Order: sequence, then C-alpha cells, then structure tokens
Amino acid sequence: MNKLLPCASRFFGKCFYLPLIIFLLGISGNSFAQEEKNIYHPLTNSLLLSLEYTTTISETDYSSSNLNFAWRGSGEYFLPMYSNLFSGIRVYGGSGYLTGKNSLYASENIPVTFKTSIIYGGIGLELGYRLEEKFYPYIMVAENYLYFDHLDNLGNRMGPKSNTHTALTSLEIGTRYFINDNIAFSASLTQNFFPNDYLDNLSKGTSNDSYTFFNVGVSYALFTEKDTDNDGISDDKDQCPQTMVGIQVDDFGCPLDGDNDGIPDYIDKCPFTPNGVKVDPDGCPLDSDLDGVPDYLDRCANTPAGVKVDNNGCPLDSDRDGIPDYLDKCPTTVFGTVVDEEGCPKVKEPEPQQEIVQPKYNSTGEKMVKRNIWSNGSIYVIQVSAFRDKNAAYSQMQKWKDKGYNAFVEAKYLNVYKAIYYRVRIGYYNTLQEAQTVYNKLGIK
Repeated sequence: MNKLLPCASRFFGKCFYLPLIIFLLGISGNSFAQEEKNIYHPLTNSLLLSLEYTTTISETDYSSSNLNFAWRGSGEYFLPMYSNLFSGIRVYGGSGYLTGKNSLYASENIPVTFKTSIIYGGIGLELGYRLEEKFYPYIMVAENYLYFDHLDNLGNRMGPKSNTHTALTSLEIGTRYFINDNIAFSASLTQNFFPNDYLDNLSKGTSNDSYTFFNVGVSYALFTEKDTDNDGISDDKDQCPQTMVGIQVDDFGCPLDGDNDGIPDYIDKCPFTPNGVKVDPDGCPLDSDLDGVPDYLDRCANTPAGVKVDNNGCPLDSDRDGIPDYLDKCPTTVFGTVVDEEGCPKVKEPEPQQEIVQPKYNSTGEKMVKRNIWSNGSIYVIQVSAFRDKNAAYSQMQKWKDKGYNAFVEAKYLNVYKAIYYRVRIGYYNTLQEAQTVYNKLGIK
C-alpha cells in the first residue's frame, strides 16, 4: 500500500493532463449535441454547501507515505447554464495532517517520521457535465494558500523551517450523486502541487513535494431551479407542470398547439386546421353529417348518412335536374328537362276545360246577386272588369280566354255615368254555387 499510493500520486501529478483532455473533449462533444430545450438540475443557478472528510497522502523525501486525515468545507455558486454542462466557482477551506516515514533516516540523525499540520483555503473554477439524471462528474482548477507546521512523531517542531506558508495550485476530478433535488454525496481526488521541496522539512530530492487528497462528503443545494416534468420550463413558470416526457411545449410549459385548435400537436391528427374552425377530439374539423366534407366547407350540412356528396358536401345530382341521385328515379334525364319530384320528365297535363253554357243570358233586368256575380234569374255570369275603352276590354277578354275561360264583352250604357262601359264577363253558370266556385279561383279582388 505504501508503494502503491505514491505511484498513484505520481501518475496523477505527471499524467493528469491525459484524462483531463479526454474529459474536456467528452463534455465538449456532448455540449454541441445539447437539446434545444433548457435543462434544469440541482446545479443550475444554485448555491452548494459541502462538508468533506479527506484522506491525505504525501509524496516527499520520506519514501513511505502514511495515510492521515483532513476535513474540508466549501461553498459553490453555479452559473445559470440551462444545459447538461455546468460551471461554478468554489471557495473552500480545511485543515488536517500530512505524514511520512523513512526508517533509514535514523542513521542520519533525522526523524524517522514527520507529521505536518496544514491549514488551507482556496478558490477554484469548476467545470462538469451531468450524466443521466443523478451523476455530476467535474474537474476543478484551484489556487490555494497553505499554512503548514512541521512536527515529528512526538509532536516536536522539526527545524527552523517550521511555521511557514505558501501558495500552490490544485487539480481535482470528482463526481456527485444527487439522491434528491437538494442532497448529494461526493467523491473526488485532488492533486496539490507544492511549489518547493520542504513540505517535510527536508530538501534531499530533485523534485518538489506534493500531496494528494481523497475526499468523500455530503452537499446541500440551495435555491435550486426545478423542472419536475423535464420539459425545459422551470416549475415557477410552468403552467402545465405534469406534461408527459418527450412532448414539445411552448414558453408556458404547455404542449404545443400549432394550429391553435385546442388540441395539442402530439395527439392532433389534423395539425394544420384553419384558424377558428371547430374540431373534434382528434383535432380534425367537425363533420356533423359524416359525409367526408368538414362543416366549415359543407353547404349541405344535414346530408343523410351514406349519401354520396360532391366537394361542397351536397348530394350528387348527376343529371343536374335538381333532384339528388339518391332520390332520382330517372337519373339520366336530359339536361334542361322539366322533371317531377321523383326526377322523371314531367308530362304537361291539359288544362281542364270549362263546360260552356250556351248563350241564353239576357242582361235586361239582371241583378248583382253577389259581389261581381250577376244573374237574370236563371243564368249566372261573373264580371271581372269594366272599361270605357273598347280595345282595353277586348284585350282583357283575350287574356281570360287564353286561360281557358269563356270570356266575352258586353256593352252597357250606364245612365249614372252617361257613358257606355264595356264589361268583361265570364260565363255562363247554371247555379250561384257554381259561379261562386269559379269566382273564388279567379283571385279577383
């Protein structure tokens, strides 16, 4: 063990740059592959307080290094780097002992063992990379100020160089393991490069002394920023704090909804719905009649189920006769043909011919028995209009004839008006009821 530990110390001191370069290349490569979203973890913009137990190993002119102990307390501030990469500034201090042994020194009247007490403090720059969720490996370069006091195994000071101090550089590599968002266990290895050869109060070698710390401890993180659902939005800004893993979110931590239809993109089967269109639970435009044409485009919103429709959502009408195919019993009607309600060509029925009563009507002594219905006592006629202009009267008569009525003009001199009036009449009818029925159909007002 006594031989192994100095070898480890020499390797760490002389060959430290190889693992350091590998570590830096590794975290740099991962940094370029960072996710677009922010990553929050306990070392993001936080303050870390730590207390550590240290096993000390010295490499001096004493050939064997005896293990001893020290302690270290520190405070670290980590920059607000929202990625797996983290960096911080550490201020620390501690005390302990460094020891060594060389039995051959007895013949030279030199103490066989030495025990140097140390008190130190320093400041370091730390760089690391989060692996997975709980492991946080790092490296640190630090500058220290060391006070040390040489003692022998009996506790006596060794020579005139006792009670001295110096500045030195340290390199540390370590890792932390967080058991929750605040508490972590740590383990690290620190190589301290002593700037001269009298750490043991001897200057017999050709190289400077050095010493190594093996540190284990516990840390507590203050002011940590949390992201419980790991969506890249801190909990204090996250309006949807339980978003499922892997779902893209907006600046408020809620699932993205690119078309603003109320259905998040990760379950939206129609992610490009026009703005303002009502959608179903799948994010697709509503289609109330299930005809394949969404409501916002459907001009025939209540098409029966199963009916084929055109691009406007209306039932197909192949022959364009106004009767949709699903109701059309004559689906190949020639365009422009007048059709009935079943889509078949409409047969024009002849107008019903009015039975004409032979003219036996004598207007002498006639009376109006009902509004616009006149009778001579046995025959009835309907007076539809009266004109002083003869031509106007005959023109009116022809119109009624064209409608199928037995219309005629009768000239009558009216004493009250001192003029001849040409009365347009329709007849003849055998009963008042018959005349009344026709009158009602004429629509005269």
